[in-house]
Amino acid sequence: MKKILAVILVLVLAAGLTGCMYVEDSVVINEDGTGIMNSVIMIEKDTYDSMRDMFASLGDGTDIFEGVTPELVYKDGKMYYQTEESQKFTSLEELGDQLEEHYEDVYVTESGVRFVINEAAGEDMTYEEVEAAYSELGVDIKNAVTAVMSFTMPQPVLAYSEGGEISEDQKTVTYTFDMESLCSRTEVMVSTAEEETKPTMNVTHKKTYKNAKTVTVKDASGIKAAKYKEKGGEYKEFDFTMTFTKNGTYTVSAEDYYGNKRARTFTIKDETKPKVSGVTNKKTYTTEREIAFSDNCGIKFVNVYIDDEKIRLTDEQVINGIIVEDPADYRIYIRDVNGNSRNVRFTIK
Repeated sequence: MKKILAVILVLVLAAGLTGCMYVEDSVVINEDGTGIMNSVIMIEKDTYDSMRDMFASLGDGTDIFEGVTPELVYKDGKMYYQTEESQKFTSLEELGDQLEEHYEDVYVTESGVRFVINEAAGEDMTYEEVEAAYSELGVDIKNAVTAVMSFTMPQPVLAYSEGGEISEDQKTVTYTFDMESLCSRTEVMVSTAEEETKPTMNVTHKKTYKNAKTVTVKDASGIKAAKYKEKGGEYKEFDFTMTFTKNGTYTVSAEDYYGNKRARTFTIKDETKPKVSGVTNKKTYTTEREIAFSDNCGIKFVNVYIDDEKIRLTDEQVINGIIVEDPADYRIYIRDVNGNSRNVRFTIK
């Protein structure tokens, strides 16, 4: 699925069309661990033709299907270019290797399959940011693609991740994804075994942390839901990993697809002042100074006073530091996200 999704955003932008692509992947696993993975990719004829013409005019290649010759088919009143490709696997290990070419956190055993889809948005952009960028161009990318994925197991399925539909014989689970779920972290899990192990999380119950704490929840069968709340507040969901920086008492809860649950309560109590390096309080310098800022839970803001004239540093300056060289009296006031602050006064002559 991933190889064709890599060109979706380019397709939509160039052709200005929605609902232009259909992808269907199916995996059939036999009792002995062998099986077959089948992939069907369809692109509306008008969209494909527009892309081919555009690439040709730019002198670029037009091989959208990566070496596979498409055929013209008719579906739901529209013409599509379609390719179909099958790939056999001789063991579950080989299936895992094939899935790892396209997905993250792949986990394949005799009793099931689990992996994470995080396809087209990229590491530096969320789906919301991608959607907003294309909305400004008048393009709705949410419905630009429909992707269907199914898993057929040798035994009845006892648990599967959210969004799946199970067949009457309880052996096949089918998922349908839109662009948002493909661009977001979406977990897929299908299992034929009972499982009673609770999810794990890297935080100690009732412990107080003096620094920021990044909490990650995991489970061999997959996480159905992960959520957190501050004391007295409401639960909010998060995508399995979250960093807590502000002082307070928090509860993190996780549930797997078998209903096994675990919860941990912990406290962040940060009383450490931010750090300023490159200058020392009440010292006088005769050369320029390179100043850097740091804090164990995060800096809220930095003000620099030059002969009592206040300048608020930008986030980039706070991260990368500043150089001061003009003769003057300076005062730096830095505050972290938990209200801890530090004043540093110095002079350059």
